[in-house]
Amino acid sequence: MAEPVGYLLGAGNRPIPLVPGAVISIGRAPDNTAVFDDILVSRHHATIECGANGEVTIRDLGSSNGTFVNGERVADRKVVRGNDLIRLGGRMITFITAEDGIKPKAMQKRQRRKLTEHDTAVGISPTKQTAPVEDASLSGNLHDQPLPQILQYLSSNSSTGELAVLSRGGRGLIAFNRGSIYYAEYSDHKGELAIYLLAEEHAGTFMFRDRKEPPLLAPNVFEPVVKVIFECCRRMDETRAGKGDA
Repeated sequence: MAEPVGYLLGAGNRPIPLVPGAVISIGRAPDNTAVFDDILVSRHHATIECGANGEVTIRDLGSSNGTFVNGERVADRKVVRGNDLIRLGGRMITFITAEDGIKPKAMQKRQRRKLTEHDTAVGISPTKQTAPVEDASLSGNLHDQPLPQILQYLSSNSSTGELAVLSRGGRGLIAFNRGSIYYAEYSDHKGELAIYLLAEEHAGTFMFRDRKEPPLLAPNVFEPVVKVIFECCRRMDETRAGKGDA
């Protein structure tokens, strides 16, 4: 079998490898490769194809709410490059090239090396840990992986744990329980607003730590994850549009 040229994150419980000749169909209908239970996603929404030369393209199948790559609507087909953020309705996925080190084992080793240094930076110490730590399952920077993409990935994997973010505006924390967000704080803000303000940050680092039990924090986020992600995307689109008009 050919080696993957990259992986799709957020399109299933595990990264989906893309090998030359692969066609990944996405939509609400059960016959798709990646099935999204989201009313904003069409039954057959889009396909992602990997050509014989390794080029990856996305095609919108006439969806009601459109397919967007980095905030730009796909009219028919569009080439997808490493770290591109893809939005279908309220769902977010991304394409990561194999050269970016997304292979699970290599990624986990790299994340373990970063774990102690990052925890110190964002103020998470052993005395603040409220449940046994399993591992760091995701880490990186907000420039390459925007917050909506990270939230979608953690939600689709039914993750339990805490996402720590360090940006120019301060430290942020988002807590998950089986893929649902129940707590968030950022600087002096708490609840959904903290998440929306974090989504507007385009520079900073993040790390998610898996836990067997959710952190003991009083819930202050009550909106479904899909609505939170959709609002994050809307605000990000408005921010980009404002910069373009300036």
